Amino acid sequence: MTLNRIYLNESSKKFYAQCLNEEIELDNIDRSIVKHLLAISQSDNVRPIFSKKGNDSIYKRKLHSFLRIAFTKEAEKKLFNQVIPYFEKKYGNNNEYLFKWNEIKPFKNIARNITNYNKGAKWLVDSEYFNVSQIIFELKKGNEEIHNKFWNELKSKLSLV
Repeated sequence: MTLNRIYLNESSKKFYAQCLNEEIELDNIDRSIVKHLLAISQSDNVRPIFSKKGNDSIYKRKLHSFLRIAFTKEAEKKLFNQVIPYFEKKYGNNNEYLFKWNEIKPFKNIARNITNYNKGAKWLVDSEYFNVSQIIFELKKGNEEIHNKFWNELKSKLSLV
């Protein structure tokens, strides 16, 4: 099955880099992953578009990390043939934590009004924000050390794509 992908282009790369900087300025991103996201954003072919490192919203004591990226056509082969298999092998079979990845089709979001609560975050107020092909890398459970290692490896692998 072939997906109809919408890739990053020069304009959308700038847009997502600007959105990341705005989220950092608004202090909406866990400080421990800011440097990782900025390093990934330096890649010519990948942009972080949605991320989290913290406690799971349902199981409050369990750690939960995820990173959604958008990518260029040029990055496609490397992501699917090298990066994803690396993470599957490294984090795939373990009883202490759960790793998964998924490709997410482009979609339009329901645009919300800007409020004091959402501070105008683009992913909430721009209906086109997620209208790009995405890959999500996700790690649940485990300990702080594993999550830190996961983020270091995301930075290391994705900043070189």
